[in-house]
Amino acid sequence: MIPELIHCVNDAERISDLAVKIFRKGAKLRKGTLAPFFAANVGGLVSRVRAFANAVAAALRKGEPMMIDPASAESEIKNRARLISHSDGVPLELLSLLAAIRDIARHLGNIATRVNNI
Repeated sequence: MIPELIHCVNDAERISDLAVKIFRKGAKLRKGTLAPFFAANVGGLVSRVRAFANAVAAALRKGEPMMIDPASAESEIKNRARLISHSDGVPLELLSLLAAIRDIARHLGNIATRVNNI
């Protein structure tokens, strides 16, 4: 069980690094000329990531398997980010933010899978 928890800690550390990157870049994008595009396309995606993270955290606190399927939650977030990044008129500044969101979904999925296996 300890190696699984160490992997979870490593994933959580990477998530925190990515979250800081998203926060810094997102703050600039929300205030600049990209605010309407950002709000229309990224706001819902970030909310979905937050819900997934809360579900993972709740499962960790309770020591129980997740109530949602982690693979489908991860896949949904990654696909939505990919669709946004491939849509017409996506500003270049947004592409790295979307890649970071996909990476967070992957790390959350890793943690969720380990929680379900413990």
